[in-house]
Amino acid sequence: SITADTDDQIDFKTGGSDRVTIDSSGDVGIGDTSPDAPLHVHRAGSNTATTELLRLSTASSTDASGIKVDFRTAHTNGILEFVDGSGSFDGNFVFKTANGSALATPAERMRIDGVGDVGIGKSSESFSTKGFFFNVDPGQANFTSNQDSAIRINRIGNDGDLISLQQAGSQEGTISVSGSTVSYGGFTGTHWSRLSDNSKPTILKGTIL
Repeated sequence: SITADTDDQIDFKTGGSDRVTIDSSGDVGIGDTSPDAPLHVHRAGSNTATTELLRLSTASSTDASGIKVDFRTAHTNGILEFVDGSGSFDGNFVFKTANGSALATPAERMRIDGVGDVGIGKSSESFSTKGFFFNVDPGQANFTSNQDSAIRINRIGNDGDLISLQQAGSQEGTISVSGSTVSYGGFTGTHWSRLSDNSKPTILKGTIL
């Protein structure tokens, strides 16, 4: 049923209970009779922990194309998902909390700015702030750590290249691993060398001793 209250509030009821409310300011409450925003969606009851708060999709499948906003208290997956239609979550964006619960202190975690630069744990490419920053132009990746390794590289399965160094699309050098030995391929030093007694005989620049 639809009722109009004396304060110009419109209520949509089913089974005698308010389901949708439009107040005198035009704010809409779904599951809330006193909306605090232009659109206020609230779900209460025993099914709070097992159903999403909002789902927009093109099919009945949970993984269908669309948007799913999920604030279930018992859900350990992402609470905000933009999902494609493959059903495999390829190309999606997922924001997760600790075991499905709200963050104790909400804070910015990741930013994509207007030119496409991406900051994780930081909002600028400043090296004085720990975190990751990916700069579209000129195409740089910046990593800053506090008292720890800034980059960890791990190859599993077999020995081989850890890093491929290329110029104009052609490989010019590598850093590879074999057992417990790390080798630098195509390496040329640019420093002058000297012997252990600090003498400097004729040693070509770039010679490794």
